[in-house]
Amino acid sequence: MLELIAIVLSRAGYEVETTQSNEIAYDWYLHRGPYNLVMAGLSSAKGMTLLTRIRTVCPTQSVAILTACNDEILYELELLNVPVLLKPFVPLDELRTFVKEQLSQTSAPVQ
Repeated sequence: MLELIAIVLSRAGYEVETTQSNEIAYDWYLHRGPYNLVMAGLSSAKGMTLLTRIRTVCPTQSVAILTACNDEILYELELLNVPVLLKPFVPLDELRTFVKEQLSQTSAPVQ
């Protein structure tokens, strides 16, 4: 799934960096970030931990979650003001539209 997301977003003109590891993602963020948007999967609490750690370093960082989780978790994410794209997102235009909307809410690219 991660490779498919990277292909779809790259073909839509976005620069994409991917990893399966939250530790690597956090290290990249510390050395390469901030980014215009950080997206994490929420198959466990690890994705949310990554975004919480990133927001501790940079509270204004735009973040989003991709998940197929239950309503209780979605409610918690809503309280934290974290945008959510529910899996499965078919057609893939839904993914492109979601990313475009999240980036449009940022007043200017992160530098």
